[in-house]
Amino acid sequence: MEIDITKYNKDSLKFIYDEGVEMLEQTFKSYREVIAKSYTALGIYVTLGTYCTSQILSGSNEPYRILFYMLVGSMLLCFLVLFKNLMPGSMEMLGVKPDRLIHSYYEKLQNNDDQIKTYYKVRIRDLNAAIEKNKIEIDARTKRFWHSVTTAIALTVCVLVIFVTTIL
Repeated sequence: MEIDITKYNKDSLKFIYDEGVEMLEQTFKSYREVIAKSYTALGIYVTLGTYCTSQILSGSNEPYRILFYMLVGSMLLCFLVLFKNLMPGSMEMLGVKPDRLIHSYYEKLQNNDDQIKTYYKVRIRDLNAAIEKNKIEIDARTKRFWHSVTTAIALTVCVLVIFVTTIL
């Protein structure tokens, strides 16, 4: 993304920058929401898997044992689909290292407004790249979350249908 700073005044560039910062902060919120949903799904999978495992180990409910084995396997598969969401990810952060802004190129600019506008240009370009990278990370995690949930629902329904048709 290239910006012709001669077409924008300092206030316009500041507005564009502020909007970019707001959008980047929104990507952090979305990221946290996907992670929270992933942990909720994990809690459901672990709860169901633990219950089924306790039923298997108790030795009672002999005719239902195969149902519990299939459900434990289903929950393990759903966990594997979701696993990467539970690992730390990389998100682009706000701000920039000062040594990137203290450069001889900026020192050569005589007019203070030109210097500020050039800083805004660089930061807007960086913000745009950060937002795009964060959106890709969020989209990937969201897809994994929904694949896990749909897999859990589909496998649970399949297990129940198989169980019901073989028992009846």
